[in-house]
Amino acid sequence: MPRLFVVKRDKTREEFQREKVLNGMAIAAGKRPVSAEAIRAAAERVERDLFQEFEDEVSSEEVGERVMAELERLDTVAYIRFASVYRKFDTVDDFKRIVSHMDRAEPTGGKQPRTELVEQVHKN
Repeated sequence: MPRLFVVKRDKTREEFQREKVLNGMAIAAGKRPVSAEAIRAAAERVERDLFQEFEDEVSSEEVGERVMAELERLDTVAYIRFASVYRKFDTVDDFKRIVSHMDRAEPTGGKQPRTELVEQVHKN
C-alpha cells in the first residue's frame, strides 16, 4: 500500500494512520446513536479519498476537514464535539454561535456546508 504522510500544524510529518481517524471519530460519537460500523465506514471513506486525492502528503487540516464532513453526516452532536476540539473552541460563546448557525443552516439544498460554518464561527 502506498504511504501518505500527514503534515501537522508544527510542520512535522507522520505517516497517515486510519486508527487515529477512527479513534477521534469514535470519541466524538461516544454515547451517541452511531454504530461502530458507521464510524468504521466513515473512517475508511476518509482514508480512501485522501489516498486517491493526495500523492505523498496531506495537511492535518485537510484530514480534519474530511473527518468533520463525515461526522456531520453521521451525527450533529458528534460533529460539534469534534469541531470543538479540532477548532479549539475556548468559550461557551463559541458553542452558542455554532449551534445557532447550525439551527439556521439546512444540510441540503445548496446551503453553506457546516464545516465552513465552524470555520466562520471560530474566526468571529
